Amino acid sequence: MRVVSFKSGNVYNAIAREAVIPTATRIIATAAILRDQYDGDVPSTLDGFLSLPGVGEKIALLAMLRCWDRPVGIACDVHVMRVGGRLRWALMHGGSGGDQRCQALPFWTRA
Repeated sequence: MRVVSFKSGNVYNAIAREAVIPTATRIIATAAILRDQYDGDVPSTLDGFLSLPGVGEKIALLAMLRCWDRPVGIACDVHVMRVGGRLRWALMHGGSGGDQRCQALPFWTRA
């Protein structure tokens, strides 16, 4: 958990090709939360993952599957809906939640 003691500039330099300074700040904040609230581990609940800075629904769902072997939802994003809309599989009228987007897809696309 040494990351917590790093300055955001140091973290940014380490990930400069992949990210920007706000990401470095979120990495440090996330490391502190994992250390203080989860004993240095990752959360074991979807709500726990979603409480981490910069973690959205898609990443939280993927993390639950990979870290805890718990398929608690379908990780789908706006690109899935764009393709689904173009193929006329589903149409969405409003709402931005991933769950809403995935529910609009036909039943055969869900696990």
